[in-house]
Amino acid sequence: MAFHKSNKIGLGKPRVVSAQKGQPTVIPAEIDLSVVTLAAGDILGMAPVPGGMELVDAMIDMDQVDSGGTPTWEFEAGFVNSEQDDLIGGYELMATSTSGRSAGGAVVRCDSSGGLRGGASPGERLVGIKVTRAPATQAAGGKIRMTVTCVPT
Repeated sequence: MAFHKSNKIGLGKPRVVSAQKGQPTVIPAEIDLSVVTLAAGDILGMAPVPGGMELVDAMIDMDQVDSGGTPTWEFEAGFVNSEQDDLIGGYELMATSTSGRSAGGAVVRCDSSGGLRGGASPGERLVGIKVTRAPATQAAGGKIRMTVTCVPT
């Protein structure tokens, strides 16, 4: 199990603060697959949701991850625990998915209400992806991108 942190959190945008009352904030993040080898149990630390902000949506846009003849890639998404070695149970955003096995890649939207019903937290929380089954043959290059939308409470 390894923890991989997004290499492009925010893409040069200023740090988000909860004082931006009523303004939705979009936080993009990205993992470059040319520098990361995925294994079962790995956590991809994607986008931080600042304290005082409530998550309202999450979307993953990925290039092909598994190019094997018999692909095995699976993942799920949610809030990462404090040890950064698992997702927090009950706060899922995306149930186990096999998206990313086809040549065209995939777009996956939040499909579970657990993480959206967690409300705001006084401290920062990290949204991440857990690799539940590693790719049979990890595609060369490509990216896994996540965009989260949150609002101040």
